[in-house]
This record gives sequence, structure tokens and C-alpha cells, in this order.
Amino acid sequence: MAVPLLGLTGFCVYGFLATYELKESLERLSWQCLYGILGLLFSLAFLFVLKPRRK
Repeated sequence: MAVPLLGLTGFCVYGFLATYELKESLERLSWQCLYGILGLLFSLAFLFVLKPRRK
């Protein structure tokens, strides 16, 4: 369950870095926000899945 979340996080990091190729700053900012928020959510979900369970 955790491996796909890690892959999606990596995809968001790659997408965030790829947005620097866009020339329009307003278009770039919207994509950077989207990839940044999704990457943060996927990385938090990854950490939540790996969290040890309480007994």
C-alpha cells in the first residue's frame, strides 16, 4: 500500500520541477501549487501508512 504512494509523491516532485520549463509565470504558479499540494498529501499519506500501530 505504501509503495504506490511513494511513486505518486515522486511523480509530483518531477511534475513540480518540470513546471519551471513554462514561460508564463501565472500558468507555472498554478501547476506548482497543484503539484506541491498533491505531493504533500501523498507524502503525508505515505507516512501515515508506515506509522506503527498502537496495541
